[in-house]
Amino acid sequence: MNPLEERRKQDLAKIAKLGERSRGRIVISEIRGVPLDEAILTLTYPTAPSPKYPEDSRAATRVRITLGARYPFQEPAVEALDPLFNPNVYVSGRFCLGAKWLPTEGLDLLVMRLAKILTFDPEIVSDRSPANAEAALWYNAMRLTHPAAFPSHALEFDEDAAPKKKLTWTNAGTNAGAANDDTVPCPSCGATLRLYGGTTLRCPQCEAAFEVSQ
Repeated sequence: MNPLEERRKQDLAKIAKLGERSRGRIVISEIRGVPLDEAILTLTYPTAPSPKYPEDSRAATRVRITLGARYPFQEPAVEALDPLFNPNVYVSGRFCLGAKWLPTEGLDLLVMRLAKILTFDPEIVSDRSPANAEAALWYNAMRLTHPAAFPSHALEFDEDAAPKKKLTWTNAGTNAGAANDDTVPCPSCGATLRLYGGTTLRCPQCEAAFEVSQ
C-alpha cells in the first residue's frame, strides 16, 4: 500500500473513531473504493431542510464525501444528499467549507466541520460571501426571532479513550536494589523480567507470552 492509499485508510479509521465519540450521531453508511474513494455518512443532528425551520426540522442528513485522484492535495468534494437551507450550502447541495483546505487536515476534522455547518454553529456559519445568499438573509433574521433555535444542537464528542498502560521490562540484574517480587522469570528462556503492572507479559528475548499473577 503506497502512502496515499495509507492516508485514505487512516482517514476512514478516523471517521469511524469520530462516530464512536459522537455517540452514534455520525455513521458511515456506505463506502466505495479501496481503501476509500467515496463515503456516504449519516449525520443525526437537527437541521433546516427549508426556510420553515424550526417548525420544519429534519433529524438526520446524508452527506457524500468524494476524494479526487490528487487527494489529499486536492480538497474533497462534499455534497448533501438531502435538502438543506443553509448559508454554507449551495442550492445544488454542495458544501462551501469556508476555510482553506490543508493536505494535513484529516477527514475527521472535515466531518466535524460539516456537523457544525448543519447545526448552525456560529463559529463557522458565514453570512459574508455565502453559498446561499437567501439562506444567509433568512439566518440573520431568524436568529433574532428564534434565538433558541440556533445552534440547532450543541455538539458533544467524547474524549478519546486513554491509551492502555503498556508493560515495560528491564533485566533485573541491571537494578540490583529492586525488590524480588517485582520480577518474574520467563517460563520459556528463563530471562528475568521486571513487572510494571498488568497480568500479561511478552518476553522480548524469545517472544513467549505468558500470564503472571499480581
